[in-house]
Amino acid sequence: MANLHIVRLEGDSETDPISLQLWLDKAGQPLARGTTFGVVGGLAPGSEPIIPFVLFKDGTIDCGSGYEETDGRYGKANFYEQNRIMERGALFTIDWQEDGAHTYRVLSVTSLSS
Repeated sequence: MANLHIVRLEGDSETDPISLQLWLDKAGQPLARGTTFGVVGGLAPGSEPIIPFVLFKDGTIDCGSGYEETDGRYGKANFYEQNRIMERGALFTIDWQEDGAHTYRVLSVTSLSS
């Protein structure tokens, strides 16, 4: 398991960060092993409000019942669909239900296993 800090390419790493938990194999490829979680937003001044989400093993992101069905509640990440290595600098997309698809860059990967 690893913690990934990512940012949208069109965004600002200080105000639009996403942190998520992801199972990775030894090579750094994502494993669809189980449901994990993450947060959008940060603590820096001007950051987006912190929004927790659940990340399902098919790449679906659900920001919870605080959102209407069509109000940005869901997204779909494509890192399980291809043989990506999730390392610093890796690119992937998240297609947000209301906002469309955006490209994200991995800023850091921190192993959470011993």
